Amino acid sequence: MKLNISTQKTVDVSSLLNRIMRLSQELVTLSWQSLASTHDNQDGSGLPPLDNIDDMIRLQDMLSAELSRLNDTLDREGSH
Repeated sequence: MKLNISTQKTVDVSSLLNRIMRLSQELVTLSWQSLASTHDNQDGSGLPPLDNIDDMIRLQDMLSAELSRLNDTLDREGSH
C-alpha cells in the first residue's frame, strides 16, 4: 500500500516527529537525573524529588499528546 502524502502533511509529520524526539530525549535525561538523585538521596526515601516526578508526568503527557497528533495526522492522510 502506497500512501500519497501531501507536502504540507509531510511538513506536519516531520514537525511532530521532531517534537516527539525532543520530548523523548528530555524524558530520558530527566529519568537518568532522577535515578541519580534517588541513588544519592540522603533521606533514605528511595524516591526522586517531587519536582522531578512532576516534570516527568508533564513530559509524558506532552509526549502522549504529540503521539496522538501524529496518529491523527497519519489516519487522516491514510483515509484519503
